[in-house]
Amino acid sequence: MVHLEHSNMNLETGVYGGFLQQYGGPSEDFLQRDARENFGFDGTNLLTARNGKQTYRNGDIRVHGIVWLASDAIFDYLNRFPDFQKPPVTNFPEYQRYVRFQFSFLSSIYEKWCRRPTIGKPIDCFSFHQP
Repeated sequence: MVHLEHSNMNLETGVYGGFLQQYGGPSEDFLQRDARENFGFDGTNLLTARNGKQTYRNGDIRVHGIVWLASDAIFDYLNRFPDFQKPPVTNFPEYQRYVRFQFSFLSSIYEKWCRRPTIGKPIDCFSFHQP
């Protein structure tokens, strides 16, 4: 698991760049709070961390949380039908598509109905995992 503290996206153009060959280690707040509790990281050996998901949100958390939970509930309901399947967290490419959809849905709500949109596009979605 890797924790990035910045985005490589230019906020004005939406273009990614400035990639480094190597990034610094996980931040101390991530290691103290989330890495141990959510991923079983022993604090020393990165191989002890198990794969999983962690979502960090910024912006208007009130609506963000409501839309996210409602969207999950819709997919959980659809998942009861044999021709629907919510992607499992362990299928990183498919789960990333699911998360990107949720963010796109959320930003569309802001774009169309919010008087002062604070959430919008482009959408950053990263998944980091051990091979």
